[in-house]
Amino acid sequence: MTFEAAPTFNTGVEMFDNVAPHGAEQQPAQVDEAQEPPPVRVCRTCSVQSQTVGDFCPHCGKSYLHARRMPSRRALTIAGVALLLVAGAVTGIAVKVSHDRSEERAAAVADKRDAEAAAAQKEAEAREH
Repeated sequence: MTFEAAPTFNTGVEMFDNVAPHGAEQQPAQVDEAQEPPPVRVCRTCSVQSQTVGDFCPHCGKSYLHARRMPSRRALTIAGVALLLVAGAVTGIAVKVSHDRSEERAAAVADKRDAEAAAAQKEAEAREH
């Protein structure tokens, strides 16, 4: 008398162990009967529990790994306004410094011109005497 192995039932979960979103790299599942069964994972998106070694949910295809969240619209708006305020302040300071330096240069040129005029006047008075 020969015994045949009992038929195995496919639950459907094993078919999707390597499901990845479009463009993501899929890695073939390596099944080794001596290894422990894959861990049970819970998807953060669809809340389905699955025994899988893959990095993606077999039900919805989302990654089990933490995804980087985009900043909220409010945070981006606040950051943009703060950036504009800082840029305005820096521009104002640069204009003020430039204006002060140009006034200093103008005063120095005027002082030099006055000194030259005074020297020329003294020289003219010295020639008259």
